[in-house]
Amino acid sequence: MRSRFILSVLYCIIVTIAASGTENTDPAYTAAADETIKLPQYRNIYVEFMGPSNMAGISYDSRLKPGSKWGYRIGLGYAYGTSIGILDAEEHVHMAGIPIEFNGIFGKKKSKFEAGFGVNLGMYHHSWYKYNIIMSNGGIYLSKDNEKQIENRFYHYCYFNIGYRYQRPSGFQFRIGISPMFSFTRYDGVISMPLLCCPYLSFGYTLK
Repeated sequence: MRSRFILSVLYCIIVTIAASGTENTDPAYTAAADETIKLPQYRNIYVEFMGPSNMAGISYDSRLKPGSKWGYRIGLGYAYGTSIGILDAEEHVHMAGIPIEFNGIFGKKKSKFEAGFGVNLGMYHHSWYKYNIIMSNGGIYLSKDNEKQIENRFYHYCYFNIGYRYQRPSGFQFRIGISPMFSFTRYDGVISMPLLCCPYLSFGYTLK
């Protein structure tokens, strides 16, 4: 009888402790839990023009955790250019890169200041035809080569983002600013620049 009584008392104590652990009715605890749940994480998908996207690109941007100022961005950018020079004809350049960035957003309202640092890694495709100078019958003529010249290289450059961000918990998102860019590789890399400042503009959507 005594052992059954002791077991019954222990069972009641265990059930009471378990119930108190799962159902905390303290107002401060409930308010803190609700506040944690409501903190936004700002998961964004946006289209960006210029800046780290080269000419145009799409990126995914998110905070590291709900309520955090700090986050990251990864995307895919593309650029294309063409020109016709005096000694180079039909020159075409294609660049496809992946911007990877660590950033922070600051401000309690929808209008925020953003700053970030990242690197763009990609491939560079350059094709062109050359002109040959031909002297004949006292005149000078330009003749275009039939063989296309092609150059493919890996490129990389580092960049900063400094700008304005319109950020809501969900729905429309907007960014505008400037990206200082630089490369440590001056000769072996395709991008050879001590410092270049490029504006950026983006429109996107914040997921719930």
